[in-house]
Amino acid sequence: MPHDLEVLKESLVGLGTTKVAHLDGTLLAHMVNVYRGLERFGCPEHVMLAGLFHGVYGTHALQATGVFELQAGQREHVRALVGAPAERLVYNFCVMTYESLGRSMRNVLRKGGRPELQDRCTGALADVTLEDFRELLWVKLADLLAHIPQLPPETLDMVVADYGPFWQLVAEYLGPAAVSGWNDVLGDVLRIQPRRRLASGAGPH
Repeated sequence: MPHDLEVLKESLVGLGTTKVAHLDGTLLAHMVNVYRGLERFGCPEHVMLAGLFHGVYGTHALQATGVFELQAGQREHVRALVGAPAERLVYNFCVMTYESLGRSMRNVLRKGGRPELQDRCTGALADVTLEDFRELLWVKLADLLAHIPQLPPETLDMVVADYGPFWQLVAEYLGPAAVSGWNDVLGDVLRIQPRRRLASGAGPH
């Protein structure tokens, strides 16, 4: 049975997401935008739900704010709201270091390479499969693209220069839906031209 978006938004309000300032106004507004982006990508519901809750435990970028700390029983609460597959994706998204995300992407582009995501809280490697990693990439790409329309021109130029080539590579790896979404948002500044796709899968599944 599909989840009720409005009910889930109310749950996110209860978890404090409206109290966090964000480029989109509040963290909640940004989370909804990520959900909508994953919906446009055609991602499965559990990936969309992970996008909706993607910052609920804090992230590498948000950890310094001290806004979110994982409380006892919180994972069980979120799991009851969105289901185990989505909650597991949310947790891995929140605790991964961005350095290990980049390293993992380089690994998976090599034959037989595996992701090596590091948990920023424990320092241990996260238990993620290649498919888990692909789903994390979908959520993070939607996260990035949801930010872009709110950026002032000078900040956009900096983001494109610093991160554009990497995330362009990710979009190509994920396939046509990701490339189309990328070009819809960033086609004027860094368009992905049609060419031979990187080996991955057929798209969201």
